[in-house]
Amino acid sequence: METLKLLHPIKINGKEVKELTYDANEITSEAFIAAEARKFRAAGRQGVTAGALEMDYSMHLQLGFAAIVAVNTEIDYNDLSRLKGAHVAA
Repeated sequence: METLKLLHPIKINGKEVKELTYDANEITSEAFIAAEARKFRAAGRQGVTAGALEMDYSMHLQLGFAAIVAVNTEIDYNDLSRLKGAHVAA
């Protein structure tokens, strides 16, 4: 398990959170499919899709969220949508 130290803390369940643990090895096939669905909903029909997963940065973001939620059941995707700055664009 790894830890992401936030440059801009977010509030989750009324508490300021400065670090998020994550584990990409805990992403299930169902979580992967759900990440892809969230990516398409976020981009809408006008969104750009990459020809290869390696270049699909919106999917990378959603998979990162899935890795966080997989090991933090008290966190949901709405909480993670409040992340900003380098943690979204990196």
